Amino acid sequence: MPASEAASPRLEIQIVPGDARRRGRSIRFTKAGYRAALAGLAGYVAFLAVGLGLAPFAWRKLASQSQYRVSTLTRDRLEEHARVIGQRFRQTAEGAAELRSRLNKVHVAYGLEFSEAASVEDSAAIDLTAAEETPTQTLARLARSLNARIEIVGRFLEEIETFEAGNQERVALTPAMSPLRSEIFVLTTPMGFTTSPFTQEEEFHAGVDLAAPAGTPVYAPADGKVVFAGKYPLSRRSSWWRLGKIVALRSGDDFVTLFGHCEEITVRRGQTVSRGEQLATVGDSGWTPNSSLHFAVWRRDAEGFRPMDPRLYILDRRWEDDAELLAAARQDLPEGVFEKLPRALGGE
Repeated sequence: MPASEAASPRLEIQIVPGDARRRGRSIRFTKAGYRAALAGLAGYVAFLAVGLGLAPFAWRKLASQSQYRVSTLTRDRLEEHARVIGQRFRQTAEGAAELRSRLNKVHVAYGLEFSEAASVEDSAAIDLTAAEETPTQTLARLARSLNARIEIVGRFLEEIETFEAGNQERVALTPAMSPLRSEIFVLTTPMGFTTSPFTQEEEFHAGVDLAAPAGTPVYAPADGKVVFAGKYPLSRRSSWWRLGKIVALRSGDDFVTLFGHCEEITVRRGQTVSRGEQLATVGDSGWTPNSSLHFAVWRRDAEGFRPMDPRLYILDRRWEDDAELLAAARQDLPEGVFEKLPRALGGE
């Protein structure tokens, strides 16, 4: 092929302007340029074909990523919802546990046998999360736990309501409230062994000391008859005089409640009183470092009267160690650790 033919254009594109006075233009493609243009066009077409072929996969991937984000947000919302509901479950369960504790103390106060409901172990703690659990499974587990607790409390209530309906007199004679209505009193000395600030010796404290301002009213925790009102006679063989001014209330055959360190006594010996009636005021008579009320509950058993922890009979207040108090209530005190209740204070 002649050189002039090889160099001649294989394709020429002419651009003719609409104005005849303007010069036209032309674009010539040589053989090599023509091949390059065809190769570029072929590459572009191939790119489009590949792109169109991959488009479904790309769309599916984008849709999958979007669905994953939606699923993640949904899961997070469900977990937060489960957490909030779990917190409410726990609060309700704690309320049920508190009510059950009070009902347990009512059983002790009435001297009832521990029932099947009382023997079931219970805890206010609820595990809000567990391994390999979905939010739905967590909520179902919490619901089962809460329903079980509510069922136990319901059985307690039925037992107590049945007892109270058939034993109204016994209920009225059972100490069942705090002798101090004010919330400003503080437990300073619990029942049990303690070191006396006056003798520096370890002694058994057969009651509780409740510190309160002088003059705070003291109320009867049950119906009863005042069997002592005044100061116990001084004696070396007895320590009862250390309680200063004392009121002793005999409630039927089963209970004697004592109120010591009084300032003013507002009842007299032989007087019959009802639950909630004022007996005296808080003072600092006897051996006490500050104004306080010595409150003691003595209950009759086969051996006579013996002291019980008064906090078990303060049913209108919950104590942090209620579980320990209830466990101790099932055990008898050893003989000889406490001074027997004298006849003058309602003992026998």
